[in-house]
Amino acid sequence: MDMFQPALFALMALPTYAIPVPNGNNTSPAFAWEPRGRGTIGLLTSCTVTFSLCIWTAVHPNVIPNPTPWRQSVYKIFWMAISVGLPEAIILCAHGQWRQARKIRNLWCRYFEIKPGDPGDIGVAGGFFVLMGGIVVGDKDNNDKCRTSLTCTGFEKYLLAGKIDMNSFRRRSVVDRGRASVVVKVLISCQAGWFVVQCIARVVDHLPSTLLEIHVVIQAFCALAAYAFWFDKPLDVNDTIRLPIELGGLLPETLYYSDDMDIVTEDWRDSTVNLGLKAFYDIGEYIGQDLQATFATAALTGLNGACHAAAWNSLFPNAIEGWMWRIASLGICVAPFIIAILFRLGGFRPRIRRVIWETRFVDTKKSTFEQTVGVAAAAWTQVLAVGWGEKRVRQEGEVREKQEKTFGTVMMASLRFLMCFICWNFYGFYILCITFITLESFISVRTLAWGAYETPVWNGFVPHI
Repeated sequence: MDMFQPALFALMALPTYAIPVPNGNNTSPAFAWEPRGRGTIGLLTSCTVTFSLCIWTAVHPNVIPNPTPWRQSVYKIFWMAISVGLPEAIILCAHGQWRQARKIRNLWCRYFEIKPGDPGDIGVAGGFFVLMGGIVVGDKDNNDKCRTSLTCTGFEKYLLAGKIDMNSFRRRSVVDRGRASVVVKVLISCQAGWFVVQCIARVVDHLPSTLLEIHVVIQAFCALAAYAFWFDKPLDVNDTIRLPIELGGLLPETLYYSDDMDIVTEDWRDSTVNLGLKAFYDIGEYIGQDLQATFATAALTGLNGACHAAAWNSLFPNAIEGWMWRIASLGICVAPFIIAILFRLGGFRPRIRRVIWETRFVDTKKSTFEQTVGVAAAAWTQVLAVGWGEKRVRQEGEVREKQEKTFGTVMMASLRFLMCFICWNFYGFYILCITFITLESFISVRTLAWGAYETPVWNGFVPHI
């Protein structure tokens, strides 16, 4: 019997350690809301993650020659930097590319006499792929680093000439070259949309919104708008489609800009300056194409400033930062309209496109600083040459403007130089304003209004029965 006493004692003590069973009303409710409140880490994490995801996934860069991971990352980082500093420019670029992609798709369907959606339709994604520089022609180089691609004008020219067959490329082959699925795009859109809903709920629940949340929600709206236009555009494409169109041997690089380029030949360049200027050119190509687009850019930028100015009476860490925020918001509202007016009056767009195009073919053997100085010098040389005359001559196979100095051309050059000087100063002021707004959004977290860490009571939005 002695050997069974320990076992009997253990069986008697077992109910003491058993899982408690609810008895009577000692039960938890079937559903409980999360505790109200959030911390500084949660606020920074939520805003930073939403901000980063919106920028990283909303940006859809074009195709570059020899797309190594390093070159693709640097090229996309420049797109992201432009998206942070000029979110309205990304919206207009996305809208312009969407319109151009639809135009290419409609031209394809009309030429082959098919309806959109029928077999053989390249879809809007195919139109995007063309304008991205994904259609390669000419003799194939041994190392594939030098690439000759069709522009939208060239694609239309060769298509109407019957040199592009319906089976040359299909929508499926274009979509497969992208890296983003519809599911990923929808999830990112939901993430940005949920952040916007949370900010709206704070306003409805009379809770103060931080400057960081205001800035991020504006960026989220811009990212969602660009995402909507770029929904069919392949993301991070690193492969091209070669069409059997021979051009008579390897072609030299397209070093000089022209308004009617059919083909563009580019060699790969690892220079950061080159990739940055290419990003500026690719985005600016669809901005300010006409008077309406120019003032649409100014209006969107002004709306961005007006939204930031909504925090006019918010709590700032000190009075100086408060007034700097107000001045920066007004600067974002006013500067773009002045730039747009002078931009159109001076007719700077073709020359700026030429400057960006031609100065990006800098000598890669030089240091980054030397390349930057060379680019700046070449740009100012082009600016100083504005207005000397419209007569054009052909030099070394390239069309250039002849500089004929007369009293009228000298006065026109001086006036345009003054307008260009004012434009660049206001543009620099705008960059300073948007940079301060972005930095102050994060720095201001050190001093927040009472209730900033409270969260909306979601059950208050549910109607009671």
